[in-house]
Amino acid sequence: MAALPQPITTADPLADAVETLVAARRDEEIAKRRRIDAEERVIALAAFHKEEGSQTIDAAGYKVTLTAKLIYSCDDPRALAEACAATGVGPTMIPVKTVVELDATGAKWLRANEPDFWASVLARHITVKPAKVAVSVKV
Repeated sequence: MAALPQPITTADPLADAVETLVAARRDEEIAKRRRIDAEERVIALAAFHKEEGSQTIDAAGYKVTLTAKLIYSCDDPRALAEACAATGVGPTMIPVKTVVELDATGAKWLRANEPDFWASVLARHITVKPAKVAVSVKV
């Protein structure tokens, strides 16, 4: 359902835009609750009880796929790796990765404070682009 344009009703177009934004966010929250309720109903009616995996069903001409996943996490990967290593198992039995990733805070600082180094070395390896402008409304 497409949103209909709202006519400007006051002398302050910014106030109207903020009111429209607040109403749209309220509508999104209502739609999100309706979607989650509908998803939960579909899961219950399909009698989907898998811990992991998927199931495809046909309903009212729709092909519906339900997919369950498990999320694995560890509060202290270093302690996990040390505990595994202490048992003498090989590295393939230690479920811990070492991740190398850009330090955005450090890159931002270097761009601002070391422009020569940034230009000569870093700029060819790091892409900088503007993020979406965030709009926050406090009521």
